Amino acid sequence: MQTRSQVTTTTTVTGTTSNGYLSLNTGYLRTINGWLKVAQIGTGLIVLLLLVFWKYTCSVSWGHFLQLTSFCFFTITALMLFSCVASLSGMTLLTTLFYLNYHILGFTYYLCGALAVVIQAPSNQDAGLGIAAGVLGLLNASFYGIDALFAFKGRLN
Repeated sequence: MQTRSQVTTTTTVTGTTSNGYLSLNTGYLRTINGWLKVAQIGTGLIVLLLLVFWKYTCSVSWGHFLQLTSFCFFTITALMLFSCVASLSGMTLLTTLFYLNYHILGFTYYLCGALAVVIQAPSNQDAGLGIAAGVLGLLNASFYGIDALFAFKGRLN
């Protein structure tokens, strides 16, 4: 009795750039997760800088809380983006429970800190920078919330 065997080859093409020393997975930057990471980093940096230059940040606990939140999440999100771009296997990070929990915490911390700043900042003079930081913090909370929803949806599939 003769049996036939069949071989199937699947090829996946991703956008990579390599010079021998470093291989970049540029395809990640074209995904919705890549765009959200860039938006989170940019908005987080702006919130951080606004609070650094606002003279009331360190004298009030709610301003200090948003400043520390934006610094921590800016730093870790930048590391995540670098990991996903600099490693061909970096996309596996998106399927972990850490990734989902991180974005849920980002949403919660940014929402609490930004709401506190938006509510409390008008009681100080020169509240413009504080209110701007709070509004951008709310925007960043929405970015983290959307990213958490995508991560949760990805875990269901």
